Amino acid sequence: MCNIINKRILLFCNNLGYSLFAKGIEGLAKENILSIVIRDDRYSTDLKSSGYSIYRIIKKMINYQFESLWVKEQLCEIGEKKYDYFVVIGYYQVKSSIIQKIRSNNPKCQCLIYFYDSFCRLNFSNDIIHFDKCYTFDREDALKYKINYLPFFVEKYRKCNGISYDLCHIGSWSPGHVYRFPLLLYIEKKAKEHFLKSYFRCTYQDISHFSTIKKIKYLFVAALNREYRLYWIFFKRYRNSAMLLTNRMNYSEILEIESKSSCIVEINALRAGISPRVMNALANGKKVIINTPFIKEEIFYSKNNILIINDKGAGLDFSFLEAPFEYFDFSDLFIEEWILILFGLKDNKYNIKLS
Repeated sequence: MCNIINKRILLFCNNLGYSLFAKGIEGLAKENILSIVIRDDRYSTDLKSSGYSIYRIIKKMINYQFESLWVKEQLCEIGEKKYDYFVVIGYYQVKSSIIQKIRSNNPKCQCLIYFYDSFCRLNFSNDIIHFDKCYTFDREDALKYKINYLPFFVEKYRKCNGISYDLCHIGSWSPGHVYRFPLLLYIEKKAKEHFLKSYFRCTYQDISHFSTIKKIKYLFVAALNREYRLYWIFFKRYRNSAMLLTNRMNYSEILEIESKSSCIVEINALRAGISPRVMNALANGKKVIINTPFIKEEIFYSKNNILIINDKGAGLDFSFLEAPFEYFDFSDLFIEEWILILFGLKDNKYNIKLS
């Protein structure tokens, strides 16, 4: 990658972060000395970040010994090693002792973090003070915490032969996105009434096949969390729907189906962050139906390309599919250019001017 060559880079991420940013990580590994630390799921977040929820408190108590040993292992592994960059792809909570160790060994090391989820879900803003540069995909978090705004990188679809679907959504259904599935069912029903062809698929948590221990754990969390209780109710109501999948589709198959679709539907919990699904769709000339009103503030927003509905489906108007698509140049968000922005080696036109 241009301008990032022969650098010593220490990267922290979790499994989801690694999968989301795999292409960028592979690119860095080709031309640099890259060390990767993937967070174990038992490594819990700070209690303040989770709002001191009872579930998080119990989890932290159970995993306290493991977490202490894990931090000691990382400090030992870092030792006196030299790094030019320390990069964190968060959904993370970085122990200050680890950063202090890195900085004591490397006074000139640049510490960077990219938050790919919103602080309204888990508030990792405590990490901000430890880093030289902080980026987030959520514009509201960028404004509130005065950090850099940078959308997800985009990638081009492979060329396809024609369009097979008018509407497409391939995602997951979980307590974190409890209203996604009922709203997709509503959109699918309305699409049929307008003779539109849709491809909606969601992987889901099949509670009926949970082990006894896992089910007890789920019921315990449900007693403390409204979204988990609602998911249980919706699961019993919709579990036989043909829209639900027990196994995840592979990423290349998802991209192929999306490339054959005219419009991508995105239903998320209310947050300002724009998902990779939406960014890829717009960069590839696809229209988007979304329930996130914050997208109106983006420099790439166009009412010809993006239809905003609410969580009940109000505002759904398929006539917008007939309007000509207005193209926007997303080339500076291709992964090679995106990485340069992250490392501060290229201007970021998406960033928000803070007063």
